[in-house]
Amino acid sequence: MKNFKGLLIVIAIFVVIAVTVVIVIIGNKKSTNQQTAYEIEMINIAKDYYRNYYYGLINDPVVALQEVSDTGIIFSFDILTNYKELTAKTKKILDDAKCDYTASRVIIHPESPFNADSMSTEVFLDCEDDI
Repeated sequence: MKNFKGLLIVIAIFVVIAVTVVIVIIGNKKSTNQQTAYEIEMINIAKDYYRNYYYGLINDPVVALQEVSDTGIIFSFDILTNYKELTAKTKKILDDAKCDYTASRVIIHPESPFNADSMSTEVFLDCEDDI
């Protein structure tokens, strides 16, 4: 009987720990998904800027873009929001989180065959508050 009570206590502790882990994981996923929505908007603006403006300024794109494919081309949110306005929802969220538009940026990494559509992207948010 004593072993049975001990087993029940161990099972109860295990269940509490498992439930806590699940709650933490679900909470983090919601936060990540929310942030991803803002990142996607910034990435789309950066891609549009790169394709329709920046790429046209490069004299020999294949050579020039090969040289920066590892480090990437950095576009601050300042540049991107001057190019295209954010949706009101994204602007409010970034402003409420006190994001620094100069330090927050999208990095475009040109990829082979180094045309206007061949790229990977990274987003870095510099905000005082969590989004």
